[in-house]
Amino acid sequence: GQYDTPLWPAMRAAIAGRVIEKTRDEWAEFFAATDACVAPVLSLVEARHHPHNRARQSFVQAGRLERPAPAPRFSQSPQTLAAIPASANRDPA
Repeated sequence: GQYDTPLWPAMRAAIAGRVIEKTRDEWAEFFAATDACVAPVLSLVEARHHPHNRARQSFVQAGRLERPAPAPRFSQSPQTLAAIPASANRDPA
């Protein structure tokens, strides 16, 4: 029935009803031990501390800021961060 477009509204409602039964973190834990292609949508603060991103060094320190590392990463090409605006390195007033 997935290609039967008249059924789509009912299917959407059924999926939404099922998804709302758990929190984002409960779903992430549920799928963590599977090979399903599922990942939580994280805020930038959460993403910095996620074990997956920490293990892959996906964030780098640049001055006082921690920023996403440049992508893609190649084994023989150095990474280069874009310049940080001067105002970002000033102490807050």
